[in-house]
Amino acid sequence: MKEKFNGLALSRLHNELHAQFHDEVLHIFANLPPAELSVIYNSYATAFEAEIALVDEVRKSGFTREIVLQNNLRTRIFRGFYGLVKSNIYHYTANGSKAAVSLKILFDNYGKVSRKDMDAKTAVIDDLLKELAKENRVEELALLGIGEWAVQLGAANKIFSDLMGERYREMARRPTGKLVDLRKVTDGKYRLLCSAIEYHVLISTGAAQEGLLKTVALVNAVVERYNWLLKQRVGYNLRRNKKGVNGEQGLT
Repeated sequence: MKEKFNGLALSRLHNELHAQFHDEVLHIFANLPPAELSVIYNSYATAFEAEIALVDEVRKSGFTREIVLQNNLRTRIFRGFYGLVKSNIYHYTANGSKAAVSLKILFDNYGKVSRKDMDAKTAVIDDLLKELAKENRVEELALLGIGEWAVQLGAANKIFSDLMGERYREMARRPTGKLVDLRKVTDGKYRLLCSAIEYHVLISTGAAQEGLLKTVALVNAVVERYNWLLKQRVGYNLRRNKKGVNGEQGLT
């Protein structure tokens, strides 16, 4: 097992995702032996509590309800779309059945989309729609008569993305200096705990060492998921900005 924690650009996570990351890893770090690690953990948890209290104030944004409703709408459209793809596996024509099987394999490549967090869902739906825009996929959708579902899913995803963009801009207009400082404190405590765990991995033996190595592995799995989210978000923004250059609205 790996003895080191993987890196993550915590400063690049927006406030919601930043809070979500620390909440996840704090649950993994809970009840750490030995005692000195628990002391550092408690300091980390206290720092996060201060951060999340301020994040909760930001969550009271007027866009919150609209965002939740739009996220629910696009999720419902996605589920309906996927349901039609699956049901058409039993299409009355061989070509229709073949097209449905092909589309289902494509959808399944993206995992449980409906259960992903909001940012990941936006990126995944965007990538799925790119695939569905290819000529062979357009033909498959047309054969099954479900092409309009891709159009509606794209429209719902764009509205959601625009709402999130406006929310981020609204948050940027607020006095966030205090939150930035609190985030830095939380990140510092997280890194301190990671360093302490890495040290104890080296000096521990037996079951104690195995337990710490398991903790490192669990946290690294979370870290890699957030690294993937950052990568997806960067690619999505680049594509949106490129569209803006071509005459469509891009991110500002």
